[in-house]
Amino acid sequence: MNVKEKVQAIKQGKVSSEKLCEEVLKAIEENDKNGRKLNAVASINDDWRKIARALDEDENKASSCKLLYGIPVLVKDNIEVKGMANTADSYNLQESCPLETKPSWLD
Repeated sequence: MNVKEKVQAIKQGKVSSEKLCEEVLKAIEENDKNGRKLNAVASINDDWRKIARALDEDENKASSCKLLYGIPVLVKDNIEVKGMANTADSYNLQESCPLETKPSWLD
């Protein structure tokens, strides 16, 4: 299934955002943390399950115009995402945490 098909499946209730997130996290664990130990993923949003469930339970999801509705995404740590470290891969910025998300399509 491609991304567009996954979004449609989420909106139709055939696939849950929570399940897609679990699959992505499993792949991260297998490839990034254990397998080849790529260390490509610096952090994971602690609220991922809460966010995914809220999207899955959204009564208006079928009419949502958001392009990536319910799709888990990886965001480079130099993009401002509310509540997530914005380190730009710098040790000196480990405590940098934006108060809002930019660009807004990630919110």
